[in-house]
Amino acid sequence: WSGIEKYGGRQARLKIFIDVNSINFANASLIERLTNNGLLTNEDTKTEYNNITNITLYRKFIENFLRENPSVDTSRWLMVRQIQNTAKGIPLEMYFYIKETNFVKYENTVAEIYEYCIASSKHFELQIFQSLTSTTN
Repeated sequence: WSGIEKYGGRQARLKIFIDVNSINFANASLIERLTNNGLLTNEDTKTEYNNITNITLYRKFIENFLRENPSVDTSRWLMVRQIQNTAKGIPLEMYFYIKETNFVKYENTVAEIYEYCIASSKHFELQIFQSLTSTTN
């Protein structure tokens, strides 16, 4: 805890597992909707390739959201990356620092960020991976 107190913040590392079947090339309608709603800028929709995917746009959105969030320490590492595919889908990993040392406030801030990112996935026509389970009575 002394390092957290000395630094004045804590690292956060979150993963959102994207259902592979929902990843597509972004069409003009999706891009227009995202830019018109202020979720992305025209610059965010550019790529060195001919087509950009909805997961790329979502990754850029999350990174922009974190950079603009006043609770996030942007002077430290901030990264949103895609890591190796798993049986649960494609993980998008968020790696950043929160400017909070109080454990409860830190956890609440991280939860709010995570929940917002999950809810925002629908704007990008992405599905969060969810395992189907059966229940027994």
